Amino acid sequence: MAASSAEQVVTSDAFATAWEEALRLSQTQIIAALQAASCADRIILLADGRVVDDRGRSTAAQIGTMLPSMEARSAW
Repeated sequence: MAASSAEQVVTSDAFATAWEEALRLSQTQIIAALQAASCADRIILLADGRVVDDRGRSTAAQIGTMLPSMEARSAW
């Protein structure tokens, strides 16, 4: 019964609308954070309390490309 109730919620138009809005908002916030970070003289990326990357000034695009490799290194 719980599975069918959850399925009804997840397949509803209201859920689809809410999900799209959440994705849109999170994308906007990520872009803003990358643009703000690009103004810094130094970028230090942390994962699980450890420094995984330490670079000088970087563009938003460069910072964005660092993130996937940072996730892989955080598993060390």
